[in-house]
Amino acid sequence: MKKNIALAVAALFAAAVCFPQTAPLKPEIEGHIGLAIPWGPGIGVEGGAAYIVPIDRMFNIGVQMNLFYKQYNTQASNTGTNIIAGAALERQLSVFIVPVYALARIDIPLPNVTWIEPFVQVMAGYTSLFNNIVSTASNQSGVFYFGSFSWTAEGGVSFPLGERTRIGVHAGWNFGFPATRISKSSTFDNVGIEAIEISGFYCNVGVSVSL
Repeated sequence: MKKNIALAVAALFAAAVCFPQTAPLKPEIEGHIGLAIPWGPGIGVEGGAAYIVPIDRMFNIGVQMNLFYKQYNTQASNTGTNIIAGAALERQLSVFIVPVYALARIDIPLPNVTWIEPFVQVMAGYTSLFNNIVSTASNQSGVFYFGSFSWTAEGGVSFPLGERTRIGVHAGWNFGFPATRISKSSTFDNVGIEAIEISGFYCNVGVSVSL
């Protein structure tokens, strides 16, 4: 499946690069903020920035970096001897998810309509997850790291505000992978570190400015 995903993303990038340019268009920078709902941590705040280069009136490529943060509590059953075996261990997790993506976007101009423009976008790259765990039972703390390939598919609409600025509304799905690798090599309070599923829905609002 990963091979098919990579081929699809590569095909979209190739189409963007090969599409003939009809007008000199300027790069743009975009800042956005919104909500993400990865299955593991649950709903949290996500923000980011992107640098986008138009290849044609419709096709764009670029890079994007996001930051997701969520703090929440979990419980794990202790099987060790440093605390009463079988007791529920409460943990406070501070999760930071930092994806860095290459992106391809297709703007879809509507006939005789200038105030709104739909678009579709795919992104693929590497996601880093930092999990700061604090045990309320043993006062232990530790930071665990996980990294993996991930990709997203999204759609949205943009609203031009003059010649250089526009507002974009994005909604999509992050096809990340669960952070199971850390549970194979790390323990905490004599209990394995649980996997954190990073796939899930997201939506945000951004402002982009042509340079």
